[in-house]
Amino acid sequence: MTVRRRLERLQRSVGGLPPPGQLDLVVAVPVGCGMADDLPPGVHLNADGRVATVVFEGAGPDAAVTAGLEARLVRSGRVVITHP
Repeated sequence: MTVRRRLERLQRSVGGLPPPGQLDLVVAVPVGCGMADDLPPGVHLNADGRVATVVFEGAGPDAAVTAGLEARLVRSGRVVITHP
């Protein structure tokens, strides 16, 4: 079996990569939480743009912000919200 044929088989079994702009994970953390990494309030993407960190003030993240990010999740994506 050639390398090309192996790659084609692998791509069929995995289903390929999701399109650009899709998110794998959305994490919402309060300001000052250790997971916030001293980030200011707002939405921050990791280096490859697949994980969004929402840093919020108050009791919880803005519903409009999280709804917009949830719309960009891949089918197997998850949302994690931590509270103070």
